[in-house]
Amino acid sequence: MSFYIRKGRGIVHFGFAGNADPNLQIGDVTVPRYWAHTGLWNWQAILRSRLGVTPIDMETAAVALVALQQGAPFIAIRSLSDLAGGGSAESNEAGVFPTLASQNAVAVAVKFISLLTIDDMAAATPRVSPATTTLALLLVAAAVAAADAAVPASAALAVRQVNRQGPYLGVVVPNGFEMEPLLRSPAFSPAKRLPYLDVAGRRFRFGTIGEKKVIIVMTGLGMLNSGVTTQLLLTLFDVEGIVHFGIAGNADPNLHIGDVTVPRYWAHTGLWNWQRYGDGPENELALESNGDYTRKYGALNFSDYGVGGDKPAAGGNLLNSVWYQPEEVFPADGTPESRRHEFWVPVDDRYYQLSQKLEAMTLERCVNGTGMGTSPTCLTRPPAVARVERGCSASVFVDNAAYRQFLRSRLGVTPIDMETTAVALVAQQQGAPFIAIRSLSDLAGGGSAESNEAGVFAALAAQNAVAVAVNKDHNTSTAQDDGKAGESRPHLRKQGDQAGSHQRREAEGDIKAGGMPDKLQYISGDQAHLPEDRCRLGPRFPNLRVHGLEWANRDHISINKESFHLGGWAGDYLREQSQRRLRADGRATAAAARRREMWIGSWFGARHN
Repeated sequence: MSFYIRKGRGIVHFGFAGNADPNLQIGDVTVPRYWAHTGLWNWQAILRSRLGVTPIDMETAAVALVALQQGAPFIAIRSLSDLAGGGSAESNEAGVFPTLASQNAVAVAVKFISLLTIDDMAAATPRVSPATTTLALLLVAAAVAAADAAVPASAALAVRQVNRQGPYLGVVVPNGFEMEPLLRSPAFSPAKRLPYLDVAGRRFRFGTIGEKKVIIVMTGLGMLNSGVTTQLLLTLFDVEGIVHFGIAGNADPNLHIGDVTVPRYWAHTGLWNWQRYGDGPENELALESNGDYTRKYGALNFSDYGVGGDKPAAGGNLLNSVWYQPEEVFPADGTPESRRHEFWVPVDDRYYQLSQKLEAMTLERCVNGTGMGTSPTCLTRPPAVARVERGCSASVFVDNAAYRQFLRSRLGVTPIDMETTAVALVAQQQGAPFIAIRSLSDLAGGGSAESNEAGVFAALAAQNAVAVAVNKDHNTSTAQDDGKAGESRPHLRKQGDQAGSHQRREAEGDIKAGGMPDKLQYISGDQAHLPEDRCRLGPRFPNLRVHGLEWANRDHISINKESFHLGGWAGDYLREQSQRRLRADGRATAAAARRREMWIGSWFGARHN
């Protein structure tokens, strides 16, 4: 089954940025026509190129890429806070002018939004029905995730049916090359009734590995795709935990190609503060005093990697240094917009302890020949499973021995990949247990005893990663070990309730799809009286005042009697809509009901036909 996210009204993104154009001044506000992600690299050497950019920031290209994939109109407005790296007429501009730059960005963004009248937007995007608009506002008011709010009703019903059979173990795979061995594995049995569901450009495959129910999804290359896909998986489905696997470069010369690693901690090594030329380790970074950046985790000093003659002194290279930064984390059970910083992201303790059972596995060591008369290519020794302390990820393909050695000596990492830490960060923020399994395809940057190892042994590495991921003792124990699998996200169990993940525990009187009781009434357009025990709502609605309700397990609301009241701007809007659509006594006529087919989604467990 295939479903697509409905196009939204559009996205306006604004903020302040560094300036790369000396012809513009601090405080100027820019509106670029194109954006590029300049942090997605194949690091074979340090390359110089002229991209012709003006604002330089850390977020916009990610917003633009997601908007592009989902078909949402997008524009970005960035006010220039400093001439990146210094050199303007202003002194210490990065620390002085961000407030002014932010004010200017807000002023321009507000003006732009005021120009986007309803008619302007209607001309640029398909018109939606009033009933659809009403539903969208209901879902926004109910704090349903953005990905959910745009899922078509038919897809929401399919998600609800899937979740009735949950919970599932999420299996997150970077690309098709790594996923195909799993789909071909005799350990995987696809579901017969609904083998897959396509939502928002991702295919979610359902089935079992051994006796364990799984949802398999491919993320695509890099940190952005991996984070978006993982969030979509956890938002839509009843997922008790995540197993992520794939291949990786190796930074530890004591391990070999084909070995499979299970790190305990993961770091994102692509989040930097690039220090201006002339400053050194003793100099404060830009915005460090605000708590935004730190020198805690060390720097890559480009002067240390000069060739020919003596190395110049620290700061002698115009590229100077990049300082590694922790991610800003916003836990789902924490205070909204209250950040904490996290550099080393741990995997789930129970999963990691369980992975000790994998170390005795026997893995493949040979790649089959490519044609008639060709012999297999084999590794010098049989591969093994190794639990290691640390791995790292960034949207950088590392094929550079010097950088590999730096990551090993400075951070102590073993596998180097492009996706895992993004999956780990989303899982951690959403309270989902997580573990990653990465098979080593090459010694990053070369230098192993094998020739052209990345091209020859990648298939073998992928095969070994699958073998470890589907290990029977491992995957069945993740569900059954100490009986806690169903309690792995107690504080928001299930985040996917708005997509129906609690349906299997519904009370007998709950409304089923296709039937809305005649007793439903609108009072002043924003209250509804429902029969006792007839409707369930999703988790914790911030703009909803609820009368006569009962909380259960802190993750859903059951209506027992009386009413619920939708407040705030959404309530005002619904009052206006209801006055137009409902008769004065608050009861919709049967003819109007037949015309509307208004979903109150799987999230409400009710459909109005």
